[in-house]
Amino acid sequence: LRALAPTKVRLLGAATGRIVVRLDGRTVYDGTPKAADAKGGREALCEVTLAEGRHRLSVSVARKGGPPSLSLEIDDG
Repeated sequence: LRALAPTKVRLLGAATGRIVVRLDGRTVYDGTPKAADAKGGREALCEVTLAEGRHRLSVSVARKGGPPSLSLEIDDG
């Protein structure tokens, strides 16, 4: 991600299992969203403020009993 100026953003997501979202190596969300349909609506997971510059966003998803699916959206709103 690249922020041209300090920016407050909301991460929205849906997943069929537990997800961990890290921003610049810091965990900003760790849990199982209520929204499970990755093709449907997403729910707010967290709000973060991005400083000006480049940032690294990493996401992992885990699910027992089948392939995981994930949908993630960044809203600067």
